[in-house]
Amino acid sequence: MTYKHLYITVFSIISLMWSQRSAAQYSIQQALQETRTSAPIFQLMEISNEELQLKERNINAQNLPHISLNGRATYQSDVTSLGISLPGVEIKPISKDQYKITADVYQNIYSGGTIKQSALLAKTVINLENINTEIELEKIRYQIIQLYFSVLEIDTKKEILTTRKQSLESNLKKLITAVNLGALLKSESNALKAAIIQIKGQIIELKATRSNVIQNIKLLTKSDLTEDIKFEIPKNISLNTNTTLHNLNIKQFEIQNQLIDQKHNLSLLNSKPKVGIFLQGGYGKPGLNFLKDGFDLFAIGGLQLKWDFGNLYTKANDLQLNTLQKQKVGLKKEAVQLKNEIVFSKENIEIEKLKSLLIQDQQLIEIRAEITKTAKSKMENGTITSSEYINRFNEETIAKENLKLREIKLLKAMYQLQHLSGNYSIN
Repeated sequence: MTYKHLYITVFSIISLMWSQRSAAQYSIQQALQETRTSAPIFQLMEISNEELQLKERNINAQNLPHISLNGRATYQSDVTSLGISLPGVEIKPISKDQYKITADVYQNIYSGGTIKQSALLAKTVINLENINTEIELEKIRYQIIQLYFSVLEIDTKKEILTTRKQSLESNLKKLITAVNLGALLKSESNALKAAIIQIKGQIIELKATRSNVIQNIKLLTKSDLTEDIKFEIPKNISLNTNTTLHNLNIKQFEIQNQLIDQKHNLSLLNSKPKVGIFLQGGYGKPGLNFLKDGFDLFAIGGLQLKWDFGNLYTKANDLQLNTLQKQKVGLKKEAVQLKNEIVFSKENIEIEKLKSLLIQDQQLIEIRAEITKTAKSKMENGTITSSEYINRFNEETIAKENLKLREIKLLKAMYQLQHLSGNYSIN
């Protein structure tokens, strides 16, 4: 292989890589997914799930035998004595200093359902934390939707301005030829030159704005986006106008109600009797025979019943508190539902409005195109000025711009409505 052939091959590979890089595209699904996984608060869910596993292990450990080691050394002012004397019998008094060390084992048999209820309560608490985290994530995802469609609107405007500039430059060449031939005045070509310069300035402003928006997306998604990356126009999504609003805020209130009920149930279960087996072994002075003044081994075991009636005093108040707390949650839920329904209705109206305007835009473009075509012919023949032609040309361009921008706005409204409804299947 000659150096020439090698050079051509390397150049071709580099050109191919560059074309693939420049053709890189970015979708709204990518942006939303990257936002979710890269957000610092997303890690809170993983930590919460690990926390739940540890809590469940601790709660279930209550079913295991509980072993404790206890020791005591005491001195008392008096001890038990017979208070009588028998001939020929010496009864020694018990020492006032006493010592005892014991090992206690307790095995739960019946806890009244508190262990199971405690595990359920711990799971609900973590679920509520995860929902709160999801709500914060959805706020960021909604922000990404706004930023993503801002880029699409900027790209649309830039594309329209670029097309307009190219068309004006093409017409400018024809006018310059006419001016050189003396058919038109030089001032006619100056008007087009000024319009082209103005468009170039607008394109520069759009590029700067696009760079700023992309920088914000990069911060939220932790992605390595380049300035020349192409943002895909999302596909149309089918919307059901009867969609039931059941977003994360509504789920949050439902879990709060579950939490209130589960706390109340645990309080009721705590008032039930508890049954278990106990065994105690030890060494002390005295042992179980308190008349024997000396160190001795001892053991005792059996069933243990514990029944706490303290919760019965507050049972009525707890029930009333439970009702009041659920009423508060219900009112908050109604307020959020009302707010969501208002926004939902507003988005639906906006979507229908944009659909109607798109039909009007299409009709207007057809008319404006005919007017521009006629104005161009008149300008070339010298019957109207270039300024008059630019006005007609701008009117057609604005009509096209409105059509494309409204198509983007329609998609944006549809995605926002889908986001509001709680249907995240598009993500």
